[in-house]
Amino acid sequence: AAALSELFAGRAMTKIYRARVAGNLMADDLRLDTPLDGKDSISRVTTLNRDEESDTTDVQVRIETGRKHQIRRHLAGLGHPIVGDRLYGGARSTVLELEAIYLEFKCPMLGKVVKISV
Repeated sequence: AAALSELFAGRAMTKIYRARVAGNLMADDLRLDTPLDGKDSISRVTTLNRDEESDTTDVQVRIETGRKHQIRRHLAGLGHPIVGDRLYGGARSTVLELEAIYLEFKCPMLGKVVKISV
């Protein structure tokens, strides 16, 4: 369990998420690298769909580091909090519109690459 926790915290795991953010995110691709809690934090954001009617944007986020609330903090800092994120300013839904969609890592026990997607 400790070995998997280390993978999550470090850069040895590919982590991709999908989120819906408030507002119309104009950029198609962004690299957010604002340090969090004094540590390097890198999130790569790709715009998937803009919905002018609901004034939201669907994005895919790949994080290269694993800081606490990294995606939520980076997107809120950009002025586009995740829909439903009461902590960081996106309270327009009863649920947090953020989900993990892909994980890839080398299993420390089996020595094989594991890919999980939804």
